[in-house]
Amino acid sequence: LQAVSSAPSAPTKWDGFVMKLNAQGTEVLWCAYFGGNDDDEVHDIDVDDFNNVWIAGETSSTNFPCVNATQDTLHGDSDAFVGWIKQGGIGLLFSTYYGGDGNETAYGLYAYSDKWGDHTLNVVGKTDGELPETSMPYWEQGPGGGTDAFRAVFDYVWSDAVWEQTEMWRYGGTGA
Repeated sequence: LQAVSSAPSAPTKWDGFVMKLNAQGTEVLWCAYFGGNDDDEVHDIDVDDFNNVWIAGETSSTNFPCVNATQDTLHGDSDAFVGWIKQGGIGLLFSTYYGGDGNETAYGLYAYSDKWGDHTLNVVGKTDGELPETSMPYWEQGPGGGTDAFRAVFDYVWSDAVWEQTEMWRYGGTGA
């Protein structure tokens, strides 16, 4: 069994985990903890056509395992996160915080990888603060109410061998 990060940090802290079972559900093929020194929760998992595992959630850890990150530090009390685990659970290929000065949580994601190796990741969640700016314009610059929904799109840029956030959309009104 492979570990993406160390074992859970303390008895009073939460770490996310990802586990793959055989088709019958009777045997663990691999399992990995995912997190750092504070609370970490995995809220959604997606498997692409090449059996890569994509995860999204929320972290309060200051030492969250970032790999090829677009944001490598925690910006609020908690930030959303996304990660890409190579097929078979053999390594972490991409992991990043996503958040601003408030609290962000990722609740859903959709990953697309094509036969040419292009990767696009769509993430949805909620925020109560400012979000990271992108090179692309995005809808609504500041908080619209107590908590707003967001959609962020990340693309892998082969020429630079890096991930970049290419879109961010914020949805909300003036209420909570």
